[in-house]
Amino acid sequence: RSSRQLARNLSSAAQARALADGGVHVAIAGLLEPDIARRLAIDGTPYRMDLGEGRIFLTLRDERGKIDLNRSPRAVLAALFDAAGADDVDAIVDALLDYRDADENRRPSGAEDNDYQASGLGHCARDGPLETVEELRRVFGVTGTPYDGIADAITVHGGRRVNRASATPFVLSLLPGAGSPMGDPREDDGEASGGGDGDAVEIDGDGALITPATTEDGQPTRRSRRRARRGAVGIRAEGRTSSGVVFVRDAIVRVGVRRRGRDGREALPNEILAWRQGRGGAAAVSE
Repeated sequence: RSSRQLARNLSSAAQARALADGGVHVAIAGLLEPDIARRLAIDGTPYRMDLGEGRIFLTLRDERGKIDLNRSPRAVLAALFDAAGADDVDAIVDALLDYRDADENRRPSGAEDNDYQASGLGHCARDGPLETVEELRRVFGVTGTPYDGIADAITVHGGRRVNRASATPFVLSLLPGAGSPMGDPREDDGEASGGGDGDAVEIDGDGALITPATTEDGQPTRRSRRRARRGAVGIRAEGRTSSGVVFVRDAIVRVGVRRRGRDGREALPNEILAWRQGRGGAAAVSE
Protein backbone atom coordinates (compact mmCIF):
# COMPACT_ATOMS: atom_id res chain seq x y z
CA ARG A 1 0.00 0.00 0.00
CA SER A 2 2.85 2.39 0.84
CA SER A 3 4.58 1.62 -2.47
CA ARG A 4 1.39 2.28 -4.40
CA GLN A 5 0.85 5.58 -2.57
CA LEU A 6 4.44 6.63 -3.24
CA ALA A 7 4.09 5.80 -6.93
CA ARG A 8 0.80 7.71 -7.08
CA ASN A 9 2.37 10.76 -5.43
CA LEU A 10 5.38 10.69 -7.77
CA SER A 11 3.08 10.45 -10.77
CA SER A 12 0.93 13.35 -9.54
CA ALA A 13 4.01 15.48 -8.88
CA ALA A 14 5.24 14.81 -12.43
CA GLN A 15 1.82 15.75 -13.82
CA ALA A 16 1.80 19.01 -11.85
CA ARG A 17 5.28 19.85 -13.10
CA ALA A 18 4.27 19.13 -16.70
CA LEU A 19 1.19 21.33 -16.32
CA ALA A 20 3.25 24.21 -14.96
CA ASP A 21 5.94 23.87 -17.65
CA GLY A 22 3.26 23.69 -20.31
CA GLY A 23 1.69 26.80 -18.82
CA VAL A 24 4.87 28.79 -19.45
CA HIS A 25 4.74 27.86 -23.13
CA VAL A 26 1.03 28.72 -23.24
CA ALA A 27 1.96 32.14 -21.87
CA ILE A 28 4.71 32.58 -24.47
CA ALA A 29 2.21 31.74 -27.21
CA GLY A 30 -0.16 34.32 -25.71
CA LEU A 31 2.57 36.97 -25.77
CA LEU A 32 3.26 36.26 -29.44
CA GLU A 33 -0.43 36.24 -30.46
CA PRO A 34 -0.75 38.38 -33.65
CA ASP A 35 -4.15 39.74 -32.61
CA ILE A 36 -3.23 42.45 -30.10
CA ALA A 37 -6.70 42.40 -28.54
CA ARG A 38 -6.26 38.72 -27.67
CA ARG A 39 -2.66 38.92 -26.53
CA LEU A 40 -2.05 38.13 -22.86
CA ALA A 41 -1.64 41.14 -20.60
CA ILE A 42 1.57 41.65 -18.62
CA ASP A 43 0.12 43.52 -15.64
CA GLY A 44 -0.50 40.55 -13.35
CA THR A 45 -3.94 39.66 -14.69
CA PRO A 46 -4.66 36.08 -13.55
CA TYR A 47 -5.47 33.53 -16.25
CA ARG A 48 -6.87 30.04 -15.87
CA MET A 49 -6.80 27.13 -18.29
CA ASP A 50 -8.23 23.63 -17.90
CA LEU A 51 -6.10 20.93 -19.48
CA GLY A 52 -7.18 17.32 -19.22
CA GLU A 53 -7.94 16.63 -15.57
CA GLY A 54 -5.60 19.40 -14.42
CA ARG A 55 -5.69 23.14 -14.31
CA ILE A 56 -3.11 25.86 -15.04
CA PHE A 57 -3.02 29.30 -13.41
CA LEU A 58 -0.91 32.03 -15.05
CA THR A 59 0.20 35.54 -14.22
CA LEU A 60 2.54 37.64 -16.37
CA ARG A 61 4.47 40.70 -15.21
CA ASP A 62 6.50 43.19 -17.22
CA GLU A 63 10.04 43.10 -15.81
CA ARG A 64 10.38 46.76 -16.76
CA GLY A 65 7.82 47.51 -14.06
CA LYS A 66 10.22 46.34 -11.34
CA ILE A 67 13.32 47.78 -9.66
CA ASP A 68 16.45 46.72 -11.55
CA LEU A 69 19.25 45.83 -9.13
CA ASN A 70 21.91 46.53 -11.75
CA ARG A 71 20.70 49.85 -13.13
CA SER A 72 18.54 51.60 -10.57
CA PRO A 73 19.97 54.79 -9.03
CA ARG A 74 21.00 54.98 -5.40
CA ALA A 75 17.89 56.83 -4.23
CA VAL A 76 15.55 54.14 -5.55
CA LEU A 77 17.65 51.34 -4.07
CA ALA A 78 17.68 53.11 -0.70
CA ALA A 79 13.89 53.43 -0.76
CA LEU A 80 13.62 49.76 -1.70
CA PHE A 81 15.71 48.45 1.20
CA ASP A 82 14.14 50.88 3.62
CA ALA A 83 10.71 49.47 2.71
CA ALA A 84 12.10 45.96 3.18
CA GLY A 85 12.98 46.78 6.78
CA ALA A 86 16.77 46.72 6.45
CA ASP A 87 18.61 47.73 9.62
CA ASP A 88 21.33 49.75 7.86
CA VAL A 89 20.09 50.95 4.48
CA ASP A 90 23.25 52.91 3.57
CA ALA A 91 25.48 49.90 4.26
CA ILE A 92 23.41 47.58 2.08
CA VAL A 93 23.17 50.07 -0.79
CA ASP A 94 26.93 50.76 -0.66
CA ALA A 95 27.65 47.02 -0.53
CA LEU A 96 25.40 46.37 -3.55
CA LEU A 97 27.04 49.17 -5.54
CA ASP A 98 30.49 47.80 -4.62
CA TYR A 99 29.37 44.28 -5.52
CA ARG A 100 28.26 45.26 -9.02
CA ASP A 101 30.93 47.80 -10.01
CA ALA A 102 34.20 46.74 -11.63
CA ASP A 103 36.63 48.58 -9.36
CA GLU A 104 38.10 47.71 -5.96
CA ASN A 105 37.35 51.09 -4.41
CA ARG A 106 35.32 50.55 -1.25
CA ARG A 107 32.47 52.97 -0.55
CA PRO A 108 32.21 54.46 2.97
CA SER A 109 29.78 51.79 4.20
CA GLY A 110 30.33 49.26 1.44
CA ALA A 111 32.31 46.04 1.06
CA GLU A 112 34.94 44.74 -1.34
CA ASP A 113 36.79 41.43 -1.58
CA ASN A 114 38.75 41.90 1.67
CA ASP A 115 35.53 42.35 3.64
CA TYR A 116 34.01 39.18 2.18
CA GLN A 117 37.14 37.18 2.93
CA ALA A 118 37.43 38.54 6.46
CA SER A 119 33.84 37.52 7.18
CA GLY A 120 34.43 33.99 5.90
CA LEU A 121 31.64 34.17 3.32
CA GLY A 122 33.55 32.01 0.85
CA HIS A 123 33.00 34.35 -2.08
CA CYS A 124 33.92 37.86 -3.17
CA ALA A 125 32.18 40.73 -4.91
CA ARG A 126 31.15 39.90 -8.46
CA ASP A 127 32.57 43.16 -9.87
CA GLY A 128 29.89 43.00 -12.52
CA PRO A 129 26.11 43.01 -12.92
CA LEU A 130 24.04 40.51 -10.94
CA GLU A 131 22.84 37.62 -13.09
CA THR A 132 19.77 36.70 -11.00
CA VAL A 133 17.73 38.37 -8.29
CA GLU A 134 18.64 35.53 -5.92
CA GLU A 135 22.25 36.70 -6.15
CA LEU A 136 21.27 39.64 -3.95
CA ARG A 137 21.62 37.21 -1.02
CA ARG A 138 25.37 37.07 -1.72
CA VAL A 139 25.80 40.81 -1.24
CA PHE A 140 27.58 41.70 2.01
CA GLY A 141 25.09 42.44 4.78
CA VAL A 142 21.95 41.20 3.00
CA THR A 143 19.97 38.77 5.12
CA GLY A 144 16.92 36.71 4.29
CA THR A 145 14.40 39.17 5.70
CA PRO A 146 15.15 42.14 3.39
CA TYR A 147 15.36 39.86 0.38
CA ASP A 148 12.13 37.98 1.07
CA GLY A 149 10.22 41.22 1.48
CA ILE A 150 11.12 42.59 -1.95
CA ALA A 151 11.68 39.46 -4.08
CA ASP A 152 8.62 40.13 -6.26
CA ALA A 153 9.54 43.79 -6.82
CA ILE A 154 13.12 43.38 -8.11
CA THR A 155 14.66 42.22 -11.37
CA VAL A 156 17.92 42.09 -13.33
CA HIS A 157 16.15 42.32 -16.70
CA GLY A 158 14.52 45.73 -16.44
CA GLY A 159 16.18 49.09 -16.97
CA ARG A 160 17.27 52.28 -15.30
CA ARG A 161 13.77 53.71 -15.65
CA VAL A 162 10.69 51.86 -14.38
CA ASN A 163 7.73 51.47 -16.68
CA ARG A 164 5.09 53.08 -14.47
CA ALA A 165 2.22 51.58 -16.46
CA SER A 166 3.41 48.08 -15.49
CA ALA A 167 4.53 48.79 -11.93
CA THR A 168 2.64 47.73 -8.81
CA PRO A 169 1.56 50.37 -6.27
CA PHE A 170 4.47 49.32 -4.05
CA VAL A 171 7.06 49.90 -6.78
CA LEU A 172 5.45 53.21 -7.72
CA SER A 173 5.72 54.34 -4.12
CA LEU A 174 9.52 53.93 -4.31
CA LEU A 175 10.01 56.17 -7.31
CA PRO A 176 10.94 59.86 -7.09
CA GLY A 177 7.91 62.10 -6.79
CA ALA A 178 5.62 59.33 -5.55
CA GLY A 179 2.62 60.94 -3.91
CA SER A 180 1.02 57.87 -2.40
CA PRO A 181 2.11 56.35 0.91
CA MET A 182 4.40 53.37 0.72
CA GLY A 183 2.53 50.09 0.77
CA ASP A 184 3.45 46.53 1.65
CA PRO A 185 5.56 44.87 -1.09
CA ARG A 186 3.58 41.64 -0.69
CA GLU A 187 0.22 43.32 -1.23
CA ASP A 188 -1.37 44.43 -4.47
CA ASP A 189 -4.59 46.08 -5.47
CA GLY A 190 -7.23 44.67 -7.78
CA GLU A 191 -6.42 46.86 -10.76
CA ALA A 192 -2.73 46.03 -10.82
CA SER A 193 -3.28 42.32 -10.30
CA GLY A 194 -6.19 41.94 -12.67
CA GLY A 195 -8.81 41.56 -9.97
CA GLY A 196 -7.14 39.20 -7.55
CA ASP A 197 -8.04 35.62 -6.72
CA GLY A 198 -11.32 34.34 -8.11
CA ASP A 199 -11.35 36.76 -11.05
CA ALA A 200 -9.21 34.73 -13.45
CA VAL A 201 -9.68 35.14 -17.20
CA GLU A 202 -10.41 31.87 -18.97
CA ILE A 203 -8.01 30.79 -21.72
CA ASP A 204 -9.34 28.86 -24.68
CA GLY A 205 -7.64 25.46 -24.63
CA ASP A 206 -7.78 25.12 -28.43
CA GLY A 207 -5.61 28.10 -29.23
CA ALA A 208 -4.61 29.42 -25.83
CA LEU A 209 -6.53 32.59 -26.71
CA ILE A 210 -8.67 34.73 -24.47
CA THR A 211 -11.90 36.68 -24.79
CA PRO A 212 -10.79 40.30 -24.49
CA ALA A 213 -11.99 42.08 -21.36
CA THR A 214 -14.34 44.94 -22.28
CA THR A 215 -16.44 47.56 -20.56
CA GLU A 216 -20.22 47.88 -20.89
CA ASP A 217 -19.85 49.95 -24.09
CA GLY A 218 -17.59 47.31 -25.65
CA GLN A 219 -14.30 49.21 -25.23
CA PRO A 220 -11.16 47.40 -24.00
CA THR A 221 -10.53 47.82 -20.29
CA ARG A 222 -7.45 49.71 -19.17
CA ARG A 223 -5.57 46.62 -18.05
CA SER A 224 -6.36 44.74 -21.29
CA ARG A 225 -4.28 47.33 -23.19
CA ARG A 226 -1.09 46.50 -21.31
CA ARG A 227 0.59 44.14 -23.76
CA ALA A 228 4.16 43.06 -24.38
CA ARG A 229 5.85 44.34 -27.51
CA ARG A 230 9.47 43.79 -26.59
CA GLY A 231 11.38 43.25 -23.40
CA ALA A 232 11.47 40.74 -20.58
CA VAL A 233 8.30 39.32 -19.03
CA GLY A 234 8.12 37.33 -15.81
CA ILE A 235 5.78 34.33 -16.01
CA ARG A 236 4.44 32.43 -13.01
CA ALA A 237 2.71 29.19 -13.95
CA GLU A 238 1.00 27.00 -11.37
CA GLY A 239 0.05 23.47 -12.37
CA ARG A 240 -2.60 21.82 -10.22
CA THR A 241 -3.75 18.21 -10.60
CA SER A 242 -7.22 16.89 -9.80
CA SER A 243 -5.77 15.29 -6.65
CA GLY A 244 -4.57 18.66 -5.35
CA VAL A 245 -0.84 18.42 -6.11
CA VAL A 246 0.67 21.78 -7.07
CA PHE A 247 3.88 22.74 -8.84
CA VAL A 248 4.95 26.34 -9.54
CA ARG A 249 7.28 27.33 -12.36
CA ASP A 250 8.79 30.82 -12.53
CA ALA A 251 10.31 31.87 -15.84
CA ILE A 252 11.50 35.07 -17.45
CA VAL A 253 11.11 35.38 -21.21
CA ARG A 254 12.24 38.10 -23.59
CA VAL A 255 9.99 38.57 -26.60
CA GLY A 256 10.96 40.21 -29.88
CA VAL A 257 14.66 39.30 -29.59
CA ARG A 258 17.07 40.77 -32.13
CA ARG A 259 20.67 39.58 -32.31
CA ARG A 260 23.52 40.31 -34.66
CA GLY A 261 24.98 37.08 -36.01
CA ARG A 262 27.53 36.21 -38.65
CA ASP A 263 24.96 36.56 -41.41
CA GLY A 264 23.57 39.86 -40.17
CA ARG A 265 20.77 40.65 -37.73
CA GLU A 266 18.78 37.66 -36.53
CA ALA A 267 15.21 37.96 -35.26
CA LEU A 268 13.95 35.46 -32.68
CA PRO A 269 10.37 35.25 -31.39
CA ASN A 270 11.45 34.69 -27.79
CA GLU A 271 14.33 33.79 -25.49
CA ILE A 272 14.06 32.15 -22.06
CA LEU A 273 16.25 34.07 -19.60
CA ALA A 274 15.37 32.24 -16.36
CA TRP A 275 13.71 28.93 -15.48
CA ARG A 276 13.30 27.81 -11.86
CA GLN A 277 10.87 26.21 -9.46
CA GLY A 278 8.75 28.83 -7.77
CA ARG A 279 7.87 29.14 -4.13
CA GLY A 280 5.11 26.77 -3.08
CA GLY A 281 6.35 24.02 -5.38
CA ALA A 282 5.18 20.45 -5.83
CA ALA A 283 3.66 18.84 -2.76
CA ALA A 284 2.03 15.46 -2.91
CA VAL A 285 -1.22 15.11 -1.01
CA SER A 286 -2.07 11.75 0.55
CA GLU A 287 -5.71 10.80 0.48
